[in-house]
Amino acid sequence: MNAGLKIGVAVVLSLALALMAIVVPGTTSANGTLEEVNVALNKAVVTSDSTPSSSGYSPEEAVDGIGGEWTNGWSPVQFDGIMPWLQVDLGEAYAISRVQVDDRPYDGLDGRSSWDGPRSNFEIRASNDPDFAAYTVIGSVGSTPYAGYSWSHDVTDLDAYRYVRYARTNTGYTFLSELKVMAMLEPGQPGGDPIALYVSPDGNDNGDGSLTQPFRTLTRARDAVRTLNANMDRDIVVYLRGGQYVMTSPLELGVADSGTNGYSITYRNYPGETPVISGAQAIGGWTQQGDLFITNVGNLKFRDLWVNDRRALRSRTESFKIAGWNTPGKQIRMDNAVADVLDVSKLQKVELVLNQHWTESMVRVNAISTAGGGTAISLASLGDVLFTRTYPDRAVNQSVHFENAYEFLDQPGEWFLDEDNGDLFYKPRSGESAGTLDARIGASERFVIIEGSNKNNPVRNIRLQGLIFEHTKYQLAITQNGMISDQGGLSGGSRQPAAISMKAAHHIRIERNVFRHLGAAAIDLDRMTQNNVVEGNAFLDIGGSGIVEGVFDDLTEYNHSDELLHAKDNVFANNYMNGIGINHYSSVAILSGYAQGSVIEHNEISNTGYSAISAGWGWTANSTTLKNTSIRYNNVYNVMNRLADGGAIYTLSNTPNAEMAENFIHDLDKNEFASSYFAGAIYLDQETKGYIIRDNAMARIGDEANQIKFNPAHSHYNVISNNGMQDAEIQNHAGVQPAYWDIVPGVQMHGTGNPWTATDYGSVKIAGTVHSAMPAASYSIHKNGSQVWSGATAEGQDDYLVHIDVAPGDEISFSAQGSASWSSKIKPESYPPRLAIDNVTFASQIVPASISAQYGEVYLKLGTTDDAAALELDVVTPYGTELTLLTEGGAYRDYRVYMGEQLPYPGFAGERKYRDWRVYLIPASNEPASPEEVNVALHKPASIPSWDIVDASYSPARAVDGISGSWTNGWHPLVSEGLSPWLQLDLGDEYVIHRIQIDDRPYDGTNGPGSDWDGPRRNFEIRASNDPNFSAYTVLGAVGNEPYAGYTWSRKVTAPDAYRYIRYVRKSTGYTFLSEIGIFALPEPELIETNVAMGQPASSSDTGTAPPEYGPAEAVDGIGGQWDNGWSPTVFEGISPWLQVDLGDEYVIHRLQVDDRPYDGQEGRPDWNGPRRNFEIRASNDPSFATYAVLGSVGSTPYSGYVWNHTVTNPNAYRYIRYARTDTGYTFLSELSVFAMTEDE
Repeated sequence: MNAGLKIGVAVVLSLALALMAIVVPGTTSANGTLEEVNVALNKAVVTSDSTPSSSGYSPEEAVDGIGGEWTNGWSPVQFDGIMPWLQVDLGEAYAISRVQVDDRPYDGLDGRSSWDGPRSNFEIRASNDPDFAAYTVIGSVGSTPYAGYSWSHDVTDLDAYRYVRYARTNTGYTFLSELKVMAMLEPGQPGGDPIALYVSPDGNDNGDGSLTQPFRTLTRARDAVRTLNANMDRDIVVYLRGGQYVMTSPLELGVADSGTNGYSITYRNYPGETPVISGAQAIGGWTQQGDLFITNVGNLKFRDLWVNDRRALRSRTESFKIAGWNTPGKQIRMDNAVADVLDVSKLQKVELVLNQHWTESMVRVNAISTAGGGTAISLASLGDVLFTRTYPDRAVNQSVHFENAYEFLDQPGEWFLDEDNGDLFYKPRSGESAGTLDARIGASERFVIIEGSNKNNPVRNIRLQGLIFEHTKYQLAITQNGMISDQGGLSGGSRQPAAISMKAAHHIRIERNVFRHLGAAAIDLDRMTQNNVVEGNAFLDIGGSGIVEGVFDDLTEYNHSDELLHAKDNVFANNYMNGIGINHYSSVAILSGYAQGSVIEHNEISNTGYSAISAGWGWTANSTTLKNTSIRYNNVYNVMNRLADGGAIYTLSNTPNAEMAENFIHDLDKNEFASSYFAGAIYLDQETKGYIIRDNAMARIGDEANQIKFNPAHSHYNVISNNGMQDAEIQNHAGVQPAYWDIVPGVQMHGTGNPWTATDYGSVKIAGTVHSAMPAASYSIHKNGSQVWSGATAEGQDDYLVHIDVAPGDEISFSAQGSASWSSKIKPESYPPRLAIDNVTFASQIVPASISAQYGEVYLKLGTTDDAAALELDVVTPYGTELTLLTEGGAYRDYRVYMGEQLPYPGFAGERKYRDWRVYLIPASNEPASPEEVNVALHKPASIPSWDIVDASYSPARAVDGISGSWTNGWHPLVSEGLSPWLQLDLGDEYVIHRIQIDDRPYDGTNGPGSDWDGPRRNFEIRASNDPNFSAYTVLGAVGNEPYAGYTWSRKVTAPDAYRYIRYVRKSTGYTFLSEIGIFALPEPELIETNVAMGQPASSSDTGTAPPEYGPAEAVDGIGGQWDNGWSPTVFEGISPWLQVDLGDEYVIHRLQVDDRPYDGQEGRPDWNGPRRNFEIRASNDPSFATYAVLGSVGSTPYSGYVWNHTVTNPNAYRYIRYARTDTGYTFLSELSVFAMTEDE
């Protein structure tokens, strides 16, 4: 099983209670309190020049309730030499409480200079005479313009007036976006109590929509609203009573459903109740079979299943890293272990889930094959594009896991649907029962579609508030049996379906709702969506993206210069987003494409598969829709959990007048199975320009390289300052503001000054007020006795908002002078500790360790006397982690950092989440050459993988031709995409390697094309083996992501064994060039043939006592061929005599020699050859010779002459040698010589 969001019943209950606490906005209290109402809204207007409606800026647009927009407002046609004015007839006299003037948002962009002409030199006049023969000035601005886009003035005149005139006090161009005239009205007057309609799951669509006869469906309520909203004089509220509303088709809200005259239509929860908009279809009929629950669902197909209000996971394997890509053959190469995993009954139903840098794709397996020590996986045709598209590139160490096989059901909470017969299997979690199992799938893709007619006729003024939206599906992935993802969770440029979709929609407000258990996106704001607000919502367990805004790849009929088509001035604030991209990892919590004026602030975002916030699209420096983006005050942590090439905040393209400020980004950790691409705090990707990036606080995100990344480096097009610090004020105020903490699960009210104890690792925010009976007092908050906040006031009370890092057991205490009462909200933020190495030290260390969190590597520079093999390292990891040493050697040591057992986290199937790290042990300098060493690789056979192609100009042989440091000489593989190139040498014999050396081309910007590029100087290993297939090997030396300095890298080898085959292996994909590889061994010492038997202890089979001159020692004294010197046993009748020599050590025997007495027939010595036949020379390492090898022998035909010589071919080494007769009778051995090749001393 892989990661899944765990949302317990307690969370659901806390959210339900939070929703019950929401009050009804816009209504009067029982005592008849007055309400401020815009009495000028949609009233009759006249102007100084009778501006026609055909001008595009008619007078009516200045009182239509839409302010602050470029394309909406009044602009007189005649203004030269006159002072323009606009007059409103309020219909009756009102005591005016306040007046407000809105201007267009001049921002200095696209020819719109920051011009404040219309913000100065005007008066607001009031009269009861339509000709204004007499009037009162109730507000004015002189030659100094007002600040900002809006001016508001409280009126103190108590008289009532019917006519109000906006009058310029100078001549010239005039634009009035909106004039508002506010009056305090009693309930029941226009603009007073809203009109209320009611809907209930127990209602009846034949009712009248009253509290006592509510409608049953939202569609019926909408139709009723259409009879009331043509000319609104107050808000309309549709109250949803508590309960579940199952929606099989979406509620469609169009122009006819808009609020008119500036009033709103609100669909919201009835106070104190929790309505749930559900797309769920229940799955029942469960029975137990063994350790599984089973039911049959017929022809249903689905990808999301929730059991007992928690997402269940489709049966899956652990993750595996890719070994290579066979692009022409459209195969993915994996380790052989994958073949065992895929030994399933229905292989073609299995789905491969691919993590490919910044995207994930899901494709069914077609076939597998095994060859050459690996497994090749062929995919269904849906996956063909993975091998043909340019981006993302195909690389090794990208990863996959597999889903959807019965055999993968091995973890509680996993399920498998056999689509052939409809059987659904579920492996229960602890405590679950088949008889009470609450299992649901999503049967709907969308719940609400808010869409206007076109850019000139949008839907307006609708609110959704206090509702729960849950259980949707993603049909595309179901019908295709998978999907190919692009960036941001898009697929083929298509958007994800969303629970709420908007298009051509203005002034829509979505507030204090809960979105949970969704198969795809939650909210989508497509083109022509302007001045909308999404605020104070909770997004939990979202399969796709949270909020999507703007236009992406679908630019049909889209014009970047037509602002009416743009997503513009939308606000996304105070949203709590936890668990985004659960199924579709490349999804984003807040994804903004081509849009302008987006405000993304005070959101809390955690537990995402990819980036938390992504702003911009198009990878372009051109002028587009993009401008005025504001990303500020967000609290982002525990994101980028699945993929790479993203960040907590990610941006693209030229975005003038954009800001990224005072965000708090912390506790980021990279997935072991993500690629090596960047995954950090802020990523300014291609052509990002126009941003002011300032005062962003960061903590526990890895090294400095993980703070801000440019691709390519456009830092000079952005203003970047004061980032990466840990500023307490920024940390305190980032994220959801306390007024919205009621939407966050787990928030606690703490009404006393008693201590509070943390139960989880993470942090906690505390907000509240302390009151003291003393007129002047001081207060403080402590963690484990250390002060973290203090305040003092003369008013007897103080407010506080503080962020504190905590671990389980930490105690937060409150203290004050004298007696005090504390009223606190406590908001825990839980997240897993980073699986990192924080530091590595050793006793003689001089240079601090260099740590790359991006690559999971640590670089330790050793001193001249440090022995890498014997070095004792102190490796420091964060709280809540465990460290295991995997491998060690001279070049590096491998470690695995696990999540602690006490901190479970669903990161990987069937095991704890972990990340692997490599600590490189780098010598103080290159190993110098030795005068006596020999390059045993020179001109030796060199080979490359079968998938590579030999380039005659840069063939493998050129890497061992002795020519180094040349631009035009070396080996360069032609195939490198998605594969790790290697070059292998056959040294022809086994050598103990003394030194290895790698030479690169002299990149320096002068000796050849290009800059001082260090690509080939990093990410490689030198491996040695005696197996040409390298099924087992030793790493003699390695370089990680930190490149070696200079053009040459040389390392001494300490491995004592001898090797024949050497392989240079790139550990990354991409361009490779190897100028020369040198493998150096020390010359073999000169060997001479030595009689290793001479003078060694000798024994025999003889049981008698031989004369001293014929004892066993006489046969190994170096004197042969004499009559009176040698061994002759006294007992030989009926036995086969033998003589044995202990050589004292094991030797590989090179030659044997046996000398006999010189029988020649002279001096009474006949030419007798009895001892010259029927014997064996045996060898063993067992002195009893229970087993032995025969090194040489003579049969019944005697050897000729006095001396027998024999060359031995047996390669083994032996200590004991035995001369053994193979017949009985008299024996004489003049001398036995045993020769071995030994060093000349």
